[in-house]
Parts: sequence; structure tokens; C-alpha cells
Amino acid sequence: MAALLVRSGDVSACVDEAVINQIRARVTAESGRKEIGGLLLGYRDSVSIRVVRCTFPGPGDKSSRSRFDRRCASHQLAATLWWARCRGRGDWVGEWHSHPEHHPTPSSIDRKSWRRQVEHTRSPLVFVIFGLSGTFAEILLP
Repeated sequence: MAALLVRSGDVSACVDEAVINQIRARVTAESGRKEIGGLLLGYRDSVSIRVVRCTFPGPGDKSSRSRFDRRCASHQLAATLWWARCRGRGDWVGEWHSHPEHHPTPSSIDRKSWRRQVEHTRSPLVFVIFGLSGTFAEILLP
């Protein structure tokens, strides 16, 4: 699968092809049994976001057919290590999760959670939902 490009206003985001392929492989392995998810890590400036890494579910995360709740400390640790490795230039730039449907759409729970995160960070964030065959992506601005 090619890189994923998304735009909102003056801000654009690119999720690298390698990240898309890694996530798609994990989603396919789950075969729609339960939602999974993680963080999107990369770089941002005032007009662009580039996603170059992601995290995957850890042992403390809660997952069911209709919900993914990121609770495992491994996500925060990965983001902190990424930030340190990049000397503060790399950052948490969004989140991804799956929906066990072919063409995913965000739920009201998704949208409420995303809005809270954008308000907290005061930065644009990219959100991606991987379905069984399609993908939904959106940038939310503060």
C-alpha cells in the first residue's frame, strides 16, 4: 500500500508507506476479531505532519470487538524514547486504531476522544482508522 496523504485546511499529513504496511499486517492478522491501536510518531511543523513510526498494542491495553483503550505504558515509553532519539524534533503526532468493518467511520466516542487530545496538545493531530479493506484518515486542528 502507498503512503497515506490527508489534508485539513493548510495542514497536510503523510503516513509513510512502511507504517501503513506494518499496521495493515497487524490488522489483517486480527481478522476483525477485535479493535487494536497505537500511537503515530513522527515530525511536525506549522503546515505538515510526517508519520514515520507507530506503536502497537501492549499487554495492558484493553481491546474488544467494538473498542480499543490504550492503557499500556509501552506507548508512552516509545513516544518518550522517540522524542529523546530525535533530540526533541520528533513527537507524538496522532493515533491509529482499527474497526472490524470494511469501510471504517469514526464513532462518536472516537470523535470526542480526538477532540480532547487536540485541545490538550494544542497541536494538529492525525487520526487513522484501519478497516478490513478501507482506511479513514483525518487531521484535527486546535
